[in-house]
Amino acid sequence: MSRKTTAYSRKRRPGHVYNAAAWLNTIQRVQTFGEAPAMPILLTTADACMKAELLVRDALDGLLNHARPEDCDRAFNILAHALGVAVIRSLQIQPDEAANPALAILLEGNAALTRAIARFEASGAWGLDGAGREPLMAAVDVYADILRNSSPAQITKATDERLRILAGKTRQAA
Repeated sequence: MSRKTTAYSRKRRPGHVYNAAAWLNTIQRVQTFGEAPAMPILLTTADACMKAELLVRDALDGLLNHARPEDCDRAFNILAHALGVAVIRSLQIQPDEAANPALAILLEGNAALTRAIARFEASGAWGLDGAGREPLMAAVDVYADILRNSSPAQITKATDERLRILAGKTRQAA
């Protein structure tokens, strides 16, 4: 004959490990990247924010300083993704384009990247024109601000939206 046990008894059974990470992950998903972590042990959001920002700033540095061509290709892709996500996230924050101060800066940075890819396709050499350097640096600063003040869930949602848009463009081109 088996006996019924309470939830507490089942948790106390040898070999059973309570997984509090599921609950802590819900806290982490709504916490902004720039905030201090809720628990001192969990540094994932602040670390992820810092790593993402450093990756984008390194990519910008590589494109500005004419790194090796294969590095510039990677840098361009990183910057295009970061600015694309930042544009989507800025529109999620402020849908009215006229009242969105970040959008104009991000669009100028995207225009600089568009000119850089056009230059690469025409000449085979990576580089930014003189008019594109400052707007691209300002756009990366705006990206960093948006990243620090958004939660991981918000950035993930913006990334998913960007990938959905790119998939739609790919289907239309085919």
